[in-house]
Amino acid sequence: MEKHSGKIAVICGATGEVGRAVTARLSEDGAYIIAVHSGRRSTSDSVHSIDGVDPGRVEFVAFDSTMAAETDRFWRTVEERYGRADTLVHLTGGISKSVLTALTIDEWHRMLSLNLDSAFLMMRGAMRLMQRQRTGRIITIAARTALEPESGKGAYAASKAGLIALSRTAAEEVRDWGDVTVNVLAPGTIRTPSNLEWGSPVEAAAWTTTEEIASTVSFLCSQDASGINGTIVTTFGKGRI
Repeated sequence: MEKHSGKIAVICGATGEVGRAVTARLSEDGAYIIAVHSGRRSTSDSVHSIDGVDPGRVEFVAFDSTMAAETDRFWRTVEERYGRADTLVHLTGGISKSVLTALTIDEWHRMLSLNLDSAFLMMRGAMRLMQRQRTGRIITIAARTALEPESGKGAYAASKAGLIALSRTAAEEVRDWGDVTVNVLAPGTIRTPSNLEWGSPVEAAAWTTTEEIASTVSFLCSQDASGINGTIVTTFGKGRI
């Protein structure tokens, strides 16, 4: 069943390991995808195609989503070309591992920019459209570390905790906008090819799969989830790793 048939879904970070799974799932469920990526890997053919996604149902757009001018320009183009955006899934981000005493101010700012500035700018543009539409779904991706901080990930945890606060604030602001919701996922370690390079089979068995993330996103973007707003969905219940 194509539960997202006719919908326009903007996926920020669509060409990453999790982004590809989410893009494939929403496309399979009927959405037309605007696949946002940074363009830093634009020399790779894989940036311009995703397995299982009909090339005619996806548009790849490269820009720096941490920059206000570029992000505002993107949303103006979306409105002019499509007239609407039904879904924003924000997956762009990065991780940093450094104890606070060794953490540089540049790395601190990099984490805030990747994990928080980008989300704010993309959410702001989506919310402006959705307020007029009175319908829409916004999903952001935080991390378990934001809820259960651990040594060596201070900048990452702080930026992801800020993302949770930002998302829940947005959820409060959209309450009177009709059928608009904002929710946030907080996964633990995700079973991606890059993580499998360092994780053991025992550890990996407890990790959330990209397919599970994609299924959760698809549900939260659907009409069936219209009553879910401002919720932190944790996806690390199978293990403590």
